[in-house]
Amino acid sequence: MKITIKNYIVIILGLTIGFLLLVGMEYTGSATKAPQLKLIVQEDYKETTPGSTIKSTLVVYEVERIERLYLVYTLRKVGSTEETSKEVNLDIEKDTTSQEEFTIPKESEPGIYQLRVKIKDTEVSSSDIFEVKKSKGETKKTILSILTYLLIFTFLSTIAILVKKNLEWIKNFRVNLNQILFDIKWSARRNNFFLKYFYLAIAILIIIIIILWKVIR
Repeated sequence: MKITIKNYIVIILGLTIGFLLLVGMEYTGSATKAPQLKLIVQEDYKETTPGSTIKSTLVVYEVERIERLYLVYTLRKVGSTEETSKEVNLDIEKDTTSQEEFTIPKESEPGIYQLRVKIKDTEVSSSDIFEVKKSKGETKKTILSILTYLLIFTFLSTIAILVKKNLEWIKNFRVNLNQILFDIKWSARRNNFFLKYFYLAIAILIIIIIILWKVIR
C-alpha cells in the first residue's frame, strides 16, 4: 500500500494532537494517579466517651507531584445516616502523614462509630472505626439514681407499715407549739417493733443522702 503525502500529514497531525493532549493532561493533573489514603484512629482512642476528643493519623502515599489535597472528614455511628463533617486542606509534595483531632458530641449514643476521610470530588477514601462507651461518671450516676429510688420506696413502705400498725400512736401525736417540740405519746412505747425500724430507716436515709451529695458534687 502506497502512503501518500496526505496520509503523512494526517499521521503527523494525529501524533501532534495526541502529544498536546498528554501535555495538557499532565498540566491539569489528569494524567497522574491520585494519592492514596490510609486513615488510622490512634490506639489510645479506640474506646472513648461522649464529649471526649479522639486523634487520628492520615497516611498519604503514592504521591507523584506537589499538590493541595482537599479532604473531607465525616464522623457517624455505624448504621446511622446522621453524620458530622470537617474539611481540611493539606499541601503535599511527597508521601506524608497528618494528624487530626475530633470531638465526639456529648449527646452521642454508645456504639461503634466510623471516621472516614475522602479526597473531595474523587472516589479516593479511607476509614477506621472506634467505640463510644458511657462514661464511668454517667454509669455511677445511674446506679446512684436507682439506689435513691429504691431507698425512697423503702422509706415510703416503712411509713405505710407504721401508719397501718400504729394508728393509736398517730392518734396520740401532737405538736407542742409553745416549746416547738414534739410530744409523742403512745402505749407500749418500748415494745413497738416497727418504730425501731422506722428510726433505722431514717438513719440510713440520712447517711445515704449525705454520701450521694458528696459523690455527685
